Amino acid sequence: AEKPFNRKLTLLLYLNGPWRPELGGELKLIGEGANEAEVALDSGAVAAGLPTSIAPTSGRWVAFWSDRILHSVNASQAPEGLQDYRVSYTI
Repeated sequence: AEKPFNRKLTLLLYLNGPWRPELGGELKLIGEGANEAEVALDSGAVAAGLPTSIAPTSGRWVAFWSDRILHSVNASQAPEGLQDYRVSYTI
């Protein structure tokens, strides 16, 4: 899980072609805290619907406060020849 303190806001746009669950690459928003153990102690995370996984579906926009939300990206298993495109902008 990553929580970069030098970034405030992350905007993602997925530009992939056809995506299937077995291809992986999901963004996991874990919750607020410095690490997963700290997030587990936050009772508000469950009420906020966290942790959650977001599929990299083409045309999907995702925005989150990267200085507050612990997050990770599952490994992508895109087969040879299948492109995996995403645009990320951080402030």
